[in-house]
Amino acid sequence: MSPTYASIPVTIQKFFDRPFFQAIGIGFAIGFFPVVCELVTLSSLPRVISGWFSLLQMLTFVCSFLFALLGLVPALTLMLFRGTRRTAGLVWIACVSTLLFSIPGVASSHHVRKYGFEQMAERTKPLIAAIKEFEQQEGRAPNELEELVPRYIAVVPSTGVGAYPDYRYEKLEKDSDPWELRVDCGQGLFNWDEFYYRPSEKYGKRYGGWVEPMGTWAYFHE
Repeated sequence: MSPTYASIPVTIQKFFDRPFFQAIGIGFAIGFFPVVCELVTLSSLPRVISGWFSLLQMLTFVCSFLFALLGLVPALTLMLFRGTRRTAGLVWIACVSTLLFSIPGVASSHHVRKYGFEQMAERTKPLIAAIKEFEQQEGRAPNELEELVPRYIAVVPSTGVGAYPDYRYEKLEKDSDPWELRVDCGQGLFNWDEFYYRPSEKYGKRYGGWVEPMGTWAYFHE
């Protein structure tokens, strides 16, 4: 007797009601949680929300990875005893799943972050064009972005990302580039990443990390 369409949801529910698949599901959820955090961080939600998700992403990854790594041996040991074998086995499966899913989860979150900053670079084109027009008309780089308003641009825009809403402009002295535009985009408590643009669009090494070109911009991983 073939199953009816009405019985398919029930079959799926019974399938996922099994503790084995629930343990794998926990590992999957923890492993891909950084992707959710990255999506919220790069959204236009207020900084009080998106900023906390940026911090939560780093803390969750570190804590869950350590918990999964440190839980493997105790769970494996408790599996030797009949009274704790079932529960320990499920914990062990959840730990292994967390470690396995963390690899594609972190990789996916990096791609999401890269795409988000590429979109930010697109939104910044009018601001960069205003700075360059100011240079042509005034014969110098502006001292601050507010000098562009209102002749060259109506208002200094936001980045469109709630966690990192502001542009930082710096007029450079004794440098091959006359100015630099950047967005401070650190993750966690002790991270000072930067997304920055220079008019030459040439990006060399920076002390304390490595530089990843993103189109005409560059991302500094501290």
